[in-house]
Amino acid sequence: MARSAARTWLPRFSRQKPSPSSSQRIKLALLSISCSLREATWEKLIAGAREMDLSGQRVLVPRPEYLVALKLHAAASPTRSKPEVDWEDIRQIVRICALDPERDESFRELILRYGGEDALAKIQSFGRRR
Repeated sequence: MARSAARTWLPRFSRQKPSPSSSQRIKLALLSISCSLREATWEKLIAGAREMDLSGQRVLVPRPEYLVALKLHAAASPTRSKPEVDWEDIRQIVRICALDPERDESFRELILRYGGEDALAKIQSFGRRR
């Protein structure tokens, strides 16, 4: 899959039913249509992405830290009607990927940049609940 930033991309979400052997539901952000992500943002998003096969399709999966940053940005939007959905996604990403802003300074900086001190405190509390 070519990693070109010649286009901008629109997040589109698709909820996939789990396979019979899985209890996890998959929510995909399909980034494929022209929209408003700036080229610099796209470059950062795909810089550490890894390529995977998903039902026969090659897809790029961004680093979990960047997914958290996107979710923090979305949750802080004044037009967001249900930021608690974003926060549950953030909690799950942090838990599943064992992200810790105390041990990872770059993750901490992303949280502060896109969510501020309140978001940092909330994410730190996820680790204390384990």
